[in-house]
Amino acid sequence: MSHVDQLALRIVREAERGSGKQAIDDSQAVREWRGLLDELGEDGWDAEFLHDEWTQVILGQAVGTRTDYFRARRAGRGRTIGRAERAEIWQLAERFTQRLDRLGRQTWDQVAERAARLEIGREQRIQNIARQREEAGGLDHIHLQDGSGGWLRHRYRHIVVDEAQDLRPAHWKMLRAMAPRGADDLFLVGDTHQRIYKNQVTLGSLGVNIRGRSSKLSLSYRTTRQILRSALGVLGETKYDDLDGSEETLAGYRSVLSGGLPAGHAFPD
Repeated sequence: MSHVDQLALRIVREAERGSGKQAIDDSQAVREWRGLLDELGEDGWDAEFLHDEWTQVILGQAVGTRTDYFRARRAGRGRTIGRAERAEIWQLAERFTQRLDRLGRQTWDQVAERAARLEIGREQRIQNIARQREEAGGLDHIHLQDGSGGWLRHRYRHIVVDEAQDLRPAHWKMLRAMAPRGADDLFLVGDTHQRIYKNQVTLGSLGVNIRGRSSKLSLSYRTTRQILRSALGVLGETKYDDLDGSEETLAGYRSVLSGGLPAGHAFPD
């Protein structure tokens, strides 16, 4: 069992031995954004907005050029920005990555994106070897795994993902490439109602096919019927996604437990 960020970091360090870059979290990254904006005397942009744009759009979609960023989708970002603003953001993002390189730091999003590219490259080499073997009539040839002296193969036969709603797009691309595609390759457990980050992904676009293969659990053993009804009243008409481009609802959720009615108390703030 491994935390997905630690797994990504291990993949990157295997490929880039001696790099020594320090991985920083989102709050530290936002501080670096503020530092950059202060240095540039730039007061037209918010550090949190720029960080989210960089992580969710630029890194999240593996955008590699300014032209690609002009075409990138920004679903769920709220604020609409024009071409001129995108050009400014792209320039600031380049300055930001240069700043991190100079300081010997990298964000966890950068680690995940780098790990995804490495694993995708590994999967492509595996597929090329399989294709060459098939073209040669099934004859085996010696292919050594890069840097390990073993046979080149996928890292895992099966992968189980918990808290799937909180993974970033790069995490999904990395995990998809780590196991051979087939029956029971990935087993995912997640609940978008419990999402604690802003990562909204469409798994189908990332090579993870759950359409028609998912099941929904609607019976709660954690809470009472009274608490569940009160919670639904607080949530109102809030909408949730199903990790694959459609909407998820709370219809049909129920509890087997019974208890007292929750009491509401008003506070000044």
